[in-house]
Amino acid sequence: MTAEVKVAMEEVAKKLTLWHTRTFQPILTHDDLEPIMLTSGFVPLPVNEAAAAGGGGMAWKEYKYRAATWEMLPRPRLPYPRIDGLHLMAYKAFFLALEFYLGAHLVSDLFHVRTMSLTKAQDRAIDRTYRPMRDCEMEVEEEWLFVYRNGTLDNFTKMFCDKDEEDDSISEKGLKKISHGNSNSPANLMNFIALKDLLPSSDITGLS
Repeated sequence: MTAEVKVAMEEVAKKLTLWHTRTFQPILTHDDLEPIMLTSGFVPLPVNEAAAAGGGGMAWKEYKYRAATWEMLPRPRLPYPRIDGLHLMAYKAFFLALEFYLGAHLVSDLFHVRTMSLTKAQDRAIDRTYRPMRDCEMEVEEEWLFVYRNGTLDNFTKMFCDKDEEDDSISEKGLKKISHGNSNSPANLMNFIALKDLLPSSDITGLS
């Protein structure tokens, strides 16, 4: 990759990041995520160093629902330690596992996905660390290039999402694009949640 291409990529590349809906703060590591998961009824499990086939040796951390009585139930999981800059499919799989226990409505009250600019402090060696995100179901303007960290999308995540698509049960409440922002602030570039879902609600009659 030439220096010119690398600079161009840094200028147009955007990564996806998990945000805490109620505090409107980005969640970049499991240290940020774990307290939210604990208050939602999930306990962290030891980090799994043996990634699923195709995971590139990436460590993964899973969360178990306290009230779950059957070991074969789905567990929310994300790469460890960083959870920013993942493929859209990785966030979908995380949301789907949460929705199994909490329902789509409460999950969107907890989390949503937004884009952020890459920074040299967090995202060094962009050309070697990140890969373009293709066929990611996002309607984006041509000047943006969406990327994800290499090695963070494993076959287990792909199969989990593919199976759910076959069942036609994916909820898009936390992954719905509504607008592009005009500000250079990362929080205003684009989001994937309906505005009404940003407001916490005690109405749980619509749980699926």
